[in-house]
Amino acid sequence: MPPQQFSTQAKTWRLFIDEILISASGGNLIDGTDFPALIGNGITFVGSSVPDLDSSINTAQDLSQISAMIQLIGTQFRVNPPTIPMPKTIKLVTDGYNCPQPTTRKDSMHACCKKDPKFKATLRKTKFFPRQKGDLTISYDVNQVYENNYMVEVTMENNHLLGRLDHWNLTWEWTRGEFIYSMKGAFTCVIEYSDCIYGAAGQYYKDMDFSKVVNCQKNPIVSDLPPEKANDTEIGKIPHCCKNGTILPIHMDPSKSKSVFQMQVFKVPPDLNKTAIYPPEKWKIMGILNPDYKSGAPIRVDPA
Repeated sequence: MPPQQFSTQAKTWRLFIDEILISASGGNLIDGTDFPALIGNGITFVGSSVPDLDSSINTAQDLSQISAMIQLIGTQFRVNPPTIPMPKTIKLVTDGYNCPQPTTRKDSMHACCKKDPKFKATLRKTKFFPRQKGDLTISYDVNQVYENNYMVEVTMENNHLLGRLDHWNLTWEWTRGEFIYSMKGAFTCVIEYSDCIYGAAGQYYKDMDFSKVVNCQKNPIVSDLPPEKANDTEIGKIPHCCKNGTILPIHMDPSKSKSVFQMQVFKVPPDLNKTAIYPPEKWKIMGILNPDYKSGAPIRVDPA
């Protein structure tokens, strides 16, 4: 805080300073917190580009598939040079692993985690996790896949007993240069395609008419359509769409507890195959006079 000048007063001011994480590449905070983030009480990271780590045998020791690197930039207070700031501990919290106390040297820390022989894994029908529960769940379901684009349905379901959403705005962050070519059941607040023309998309899709593209922003903002667009053959005709952004609690009215829209998403190199699909990250949903929702990191789940 700067020194007080003249007769300026700071009544009942409070100042709390602790460790601050400015950025982290290669991983996301599990609770979806934005940077800069206060992490004085510890924080858990999840994988972004590499959410799962395979075995050395299955990958012929391909380091890109068996390892993950998270590069951190942050600020730690109350540490005077030449002391090097280090975390109190580091461990793997994935089910089925035990981690000893880490070994710390002057400027490094490591822990060798081992599989827990007593852990009994829950048998799953697929390799994905079951659908998660929350006050408000957001599903990103890919239902048609092509070489360079795919069709996806986004569903928001309100499971809260009392909380409702009015005039919702939904946003996320593309991580691989994707862009929205078309959309039904909702609209983007800005129709913008300059990022495509001057970016990787423009270099690859040289013959595409980008004036027909809905949105090329890295962080698009999507809103619901009004009810009069529900039967519009071009932008409507989607079940559970077009409610002017209102999502009621499921116990109040099940027919109005869900909101759905569809998108056609185009990809850019090197993700030009049917299996290279990366969901957006850093989801946020906001409304007017509604509860504040905090979204966790997305995880792959069983198909609906």
